[in-house]
Amino acid sequence: MDAWQRLVEVPAAPRRTDALLVGGIGAWSVLEALFLDGPGSTGERLLFAALFTAPLLWRRRWPTIVLFTIALLMVLRAWGD
Repeated sequence: MDAWQRLVEVPAAPRRTDALLVGGIGAWSVLEALFLDGPGSTGERLLFAALFTAPLLWRRRWPTIVLFTIALLMVLRAWGD
């Protein structure tokens, strides 16, 4: 299998590298929610941190749905402020 074929194939489950990437981004967003001041309570910021990063696990399988999910979360977050 050549490199291009591996790039275009859609995996049935998230890859380990995707999980590591989402884990890193998730850890970063949780630390920001805990230690930086921002709108909303700490619990709300932690919830949004999880909701923003978790869909990224499925970005290769369903990219449009993930994009619209994150966009909807951004609109809800902006509307709530």
